[in-house]
Amino acid sequence: AATLSDMAAYLRFLIGIGRGDGGPVLGKARAAEWLASPVIQDRLVPTETYGLGLMHRNDAGRALLHHTGGMVSFSSSFHVDAAAGTAAFASCAVGGINYRPRLLTAYATRLMRLAAEGKTLPPPPSLAAPPLPAAELAMLSGRYRSRTTDLLINGLSVTAADKTAALENVGSGRFATSHPLFADFVLVPVKAEGVIIAVDHGGQRFARDGVGTPLPATPTALAARAGRYQSDDPWIGGVTIVTRGDQLLLEGTERIIDIGNDIWRLAEPDWNPERLSFAGFVNGQPQILISSGRVLERRDG
Repeated sequence: AATLSDMAAYLRFLIGIGRGDGGPVLGKARAAEWLASPVIQDRLVPTETYGLGLMHRNDAGRALLHHTGGMVSFSSSFHVDAAAGTAAFASCAVGGINYRPRLLTAYATRLMRLAAEGKTLPPPPSLAAPPLPAAELAMLSGRYRSRTTDLLINGLSVTAADKTAALENVGSGRFATSHPLFADFVLVPVKAEGVIIAVDHGGQRFARDGVGTPLPATPTALAARAGRYQSDDPWIGGVTIVTRGDQLLLEGTERIIDIGNDIWRLAEPDWNPERLSFAGFVNGQPQILISSGRVLERRDG
């Protein structure tokens, strides 16, 4: 609800906080206390900390204050380089896809500092995943088959059912495409001993020609839990759960495991506190998914 001028005033205030000056709202002692004891936000990235509503980040050796925000209709970010006296805020009409314009605000903060110092300005950061090495593309290329469909991957394109579409490397070993047969989920190459032997997509496995990669049978109880679950609350949205062999996966990629009493959590990371449970069973099939207390209804099809 803040205006841009309001945000500019807040960022000036945070520049002061970062310099140990909390006025006119807080004294110097309180300003120092605000930043004094941040905790590690993600144990896999111990240099990134968080405390009292501020993320502590590092940009080429410079200490930055940072935060993001968003809702169903917008996403926002700010960065503050208190020592340099520069800060940037951005907000865009993009919501619901876990996007935040953090690269933009970090870049703008850096540009203002370098411009004030009379230094050469760097090019903007790329949002694209790093290009795949030629050897990786060659390894991925080939013909793959499921029980019902053949697909051909040639570099960064996929062909199936007489249609060809581009593959986009979205990072973490995953590829997105607009091909109508594969647009619902990303394609995930499966490796064994450093060689790609199959490509997974949602509940399907496409085995490379000449390579046997059978999936284990899917238990009946597991198959019953697969489906599309949706809430009319836009803050919650929906989720698709699929089975692939003897695994249950969110959105076709994130494996969930039963930790007892039909309560499920993400397999990785194991510290994630979110929990899923199924309810409202009719003929062995749940009609309700409870996601950390939020109710979603089965709406298949």
